[in-house]
Amino acid sequence: MTLAIQNHHDLGVHHDSMRDLVEDVAEPNCRAAWDAWAPALSGVDLAEGVRRLAPYIVHTTAADYVRRPRFRYVTGLTNYAQEQDVVRAVPMGTGCIDYRTFLGALAESGYEGYVAYEMCEVLEGGGSEQNLDRCAGIFVEWMRANGFARS
Repeated sequence: MTLAIQNHHDLGVHHDSMRDLVEDVAEPNCRAAWDAWAPALSGVDLAEGVRRLAPYIVHTTAADYVRRPRFRYVTGLTNYAQEQDVVRAVPMGTGCIDYRTFLGALAESGYEGYVAYEMCEVLEGGGSEQNLDRCAGIFVEWMRANGFARS
């Protein structure tokens, strides 16, 4: 059995922190489920993250997002202060995450595991079965069109 630690928590969002965590556990069956969205939204170099973690990556999940600016009204200034962006899930290839770079770096590193597609956030178009099927189809076509799908 392999335990794959996903980089969705603040302890492992950055590739160096995830590498530290896996190396500190120091068990051969403890590895990384390294997903692109958390480091991408944090401004991390995706290819560098993959290169640093390559020996430990056993799984990845893909989900694409767009950023939506968010503001808070400041009454004393009669104006708005910008806050952290909100992110919203969108069909694969229509968001801000550079999956060509991420998946390309995984391929170059010799990764042969699965790429799962995730639709668990607020997804553009809603959560109907029809929209989920449509987005899953877009994912499959995107993977094929970009040379990442296996026959």
